[in-house]
Amino acid sequence: MVGQLTALLIANCMLLSVRCCFASQLPVGIATALSNREQHFSHCTFQWSLSSKTTISLGNVTVAQMRKTARLGLISRYKKQGITSQEQVDRMLQQDLREVDAYQKPILIHSIDDYRFVRDGNKTSVSGTRAEIGYGAKYLQLYEGSNGLVVNNGIVSSGTKPPLQMPVVWNSPGDATRYISPFQVSLGVMPEHFASLIGLNPLRMYGAVWQEVSEDATFAVVQSQIDNTALGPLHIQITLNKNYGYAPTLIEVSGVGQPWSKVFAMQHYIISHGYWISDVVEVTDNEPSIKTTHESWMLKQVDYTSQPEVIASQPVADYRLLGSDLSTSDVSQGTTQRMSNNVVYYAWTGNFPSIEQLKALYNKQHPGEASPDPKKTSSLPFIGGLMMLVGGVWMFRRRGGSSS
Repeated sequence: MVGQLTALLIANCMLLSVRCCFASQLPVGIATALSNREQHFSHCTFQWSLSSKTTISLGNVTVAQMRKTARLGLISRYKKQGITSQEQVDRMLQQDLREVDAYQKPILIHSIDDYRFVRDGNKTSVSGTRAEIGYGAKYLQLYEGSNGLVVNNGIVSSGTKPPLQMPVVWNSPGDATRYISPFQVSLGVMPEHFASLIGLNPLRMYGAVWQEVSEDATFAVVQSQIDNTALGPLHIQITLNKNYGYAPTLIEVSGVGQPWSKVFAMQHYIISHGYWISDVVEVTDNEPSIKTTHESWMLKQVDYTSQPEVIASQPVADYRLLGSDLSTSDVSQGTTQRMSNNVVYYAWTGNFPSIEQLKALYNKQHPGEASPDPKKTSSLPFIGGLMMLVGGVWMFRRRGGSSS
């Protein structure tokens, strides 16, 4: 019996080894070079400047849908106001729908932002200021293990403004820097940004299995399809440059069955403490019939980390009891029963509570209710974030932002 179990164990180990070798399908040298590069930059601080330009063009079909929805809402509002004259309703509709019709003309938004990426071992933080919908807003994101925290404080040029939303905590299937945050409404930093800007190993994104597509004297091209992310299924192709220690030179991301794409192009490289990293990165984000964004990143400084980012004590909303499958569409709905019923509030003290501590807090805040099991939760049906985008642009217009 013992002999049979031993033989079975050996056979399973051999099968696992074969599967691992087959799954990677990459030369060992590539993975080793990128792992060493990531390890080297794991205690560095990066200062980047970002200049971005977004052109929003919703297209005639989308505008027509928006106009139809807005018309029904306006008529309902007029009735509640006691306006029953058809002539008066038509006149008011003509005036109130002008703003919707304005979306037929492309809107151009410029912004110049500064970003600070701080790596301190297994902790990574991103802080920055964005000004793209009529107000400046300071953001801070913290990643530690599978946990993520985003702090969003709005600041208007003429004074201060209360936080746009309470800081939120989420959970990822693995290292949070390697997965898309469901709260993309904040800094909008994706795993591809980390791979392009601060030296994280691109082959570790999404826990993906990579296949080598081609290789020549200068470049190695790998690709993968990831079935489950906060944005849905993705196809990714990465071009690695052998002349720069296999640093990525091109990362191409597209939605599977979705008409959008994002391309990260590394334009120039410098040597930082013995390793190559790009100091000029161009990013193109294309959503046909909705918007196109072009980002120009310029590296200002790289130093060894001397001062990790410190987040002040403040109330936070923790959604980790929902598990790691929270999607951007879940968040875009915001007030859904599933999210509101499973959130835990507490004061941030510098550390992420464990799941068991979180369940104990949940039981105190929801007496008589069983704490949810993160492993048994499931995502809500997909609903796009178009209205969130429209709302942001509307705020931009109302606050006097530039458009053309």
